[in-house]
This record gives sequence, C-alpha cells and structure tokens, in this order.
Amino acid sequence: MRWIVLILSCLSLAGCAGVEVANHEEPTYRYQSTIAPILEEWKLVVRDWEKAASIEKSDPNRASDAKSAQTRMQNIIASWDNVSPPDKLSEYHLWMRQAMDYEKEAFKVMAEYYSLGYEPDPNELKRLRNLATELWVMKDKALLKADDALHK
Repeated sequence: MRWIVLILSCLSLAGCAGVEVANHEEPTYRYQSTIAPILEEWKLVVRDWEKAASIEKSDPNRASDAKSAQTRMQNIIASWDNVSPPDKLSEYHLWMRQAMDYEKEAFKVMAEYYSLGYEPDPNELKRLRNLATELWVMKDKALLKADDALHK
C-alpha cells in the first residue's frame, strides 16, 4: 500500500510538472531522470524488507536486515540531498526527503526491536512496534503531501 502512493507520485511527476520527453535539457526532465534511480533503490529496500518479513522474530539476522535497510536508506538520503530540484518541484522534493527520514527511522526502531533477544519485555516490544508503525504512517502522510505538491 505504501508504495502505491510513491509510484503514483512518480508517474504523476511527468504529467503535473510538464515534462516534455523530447526535451532532455528541460530542468524537470533532468530532475526526473536523476531521481528515478534513487526512488528505485528506495523501492528495492522496502521490497527486500518485506520479502524477509516472514522470518521469525527471534532470527538474529532480522536485526541485521533492519540495520542494513537503515544504512541503505542513509545512502539513498545522501544521494537525494545531492539533487537540486527545479523551483516548481522543491516542495515535492522536501516532502519526499521527509518520507525517507521516516523510513530510515522506522528501520532503526525495527533493528532495536529485533535486537531484544529471545525473551524480551513485552511492553518494550509493543512500544517499539507502535513507534515503527507510527513512523511508517508519518512516511505515508509525507508521500501524500509530496503528491499534493505535484498537483498545485
């Protein structure tokens, strides 16, 4: 569900921002082609995370998976921060950056969650699970704001 918003956002970027495919020098086209691999990598991070979701909570590799996803998100954010959007897409760019931050923080929380061991405190498990869920909800809201920014 989360990625439906992002995919729609990316697809509407061309239409709402007036991208002319024939004009590769147009700033919006250059921006779109620059961010496409960054967004694709983000999608892969989430896909890999969700693919591994069937692993038992007690699997020690699950914490490692979350830490790896967090590191990958840090690299994605660094790449994103090196992109300068055209003025008309600056709000979109900021909201997408915010969504990336929420995603990275959620993976950090999940690394803590899975690092608690075999007999963790149930209250701490619940707290961390709720915090990660809240971060992912905030990420979804930021993606919706990014999409709204495209339609202004």
